[in-house]
Amino acid sequence: LADLRPLDIQSAYTKWQAPGNRRDGRSGTLSTRSVHHHHRVLSEALRQAVRWQLLPRNPCDSVDPPRPQRTEMGVLDAADVRRLLEAAMSDPVHALFHCAVSTGARIGELLALRWVDIDLEGRQLTISRTVRRFKGKGFVFGTPKTHRSRRAIALDAETALVLLEHRRRQIEQRLLVGPAYDDQGLVFATPAGHPIGYSTVRSSFHRTLKRAGLPRIRLHDLRHTMATLMLKAGVPTKDVRSE
Repeated sequence: LADLRPLDIQSAYTKWQAPGNRRDGRSGTLSTRSVHHHHRVLSEALRQAVRWQLLPRNPCDSVDPPRPQRTEMGVLDAADVRRLLEAAMSDPVHALFHCAVSTGARIGELLALRWVDIDLEGRQLTISRTVRRFKGKGFVFGTPKTHRSRRAIALDAETALVLLEHRRRQIEQRLLVGPAYDDQGLVFATPAGHPIGYSTVRSSFHRTLKRAGLPRIRLHDLRHTMATLMLKAGVPTKDVRSE
């Protein structure tokens, strides 16, 4: 800690973003947003070192981290959503897209969803965990982002029917695979029962957008789409935020 200087940190940030370091030919080993996130984590750690009097001052205070550009949200209107879902009818993750739009849940939350978390008769879905895929570790299930993220979400009649049909098809698939099926109780799984990766869903989403003739947006923008449609329908802002 005593040898750490602002120039050391600034040099590291520059090296991480230096051109020619990526195998795909793009600039830098890390994105601007990733470097900015590292800066925040490091700065907080060194701030604690100052509190403990291990350092006289925080060297991050004299470093200029890269500023990520703000990503503009893409939002679909009601007609666009219908076109998207119609174009996704032949896609294995059609039910996932439908749930993303109708519930506003995060994709990681939906991919971690189990059938025990869904009450189709009572038309309710409970978010209690999320899943991410880490290099060298595979899929890791954990708790949602915040305590408020643990929540129950009401399902509309159409979504409940879509999930019911999705479950029927999944049972048929499980019978076809037989003993080799890895039954983890997941609502959205591969034909063999394994968790689905975020990148797989994202690729399917972008192909579906193209088939539907819709502009390319982020997968996470389905969450913003749901919030926008709720506001247009007259749902109070505080209720939309609680989702």
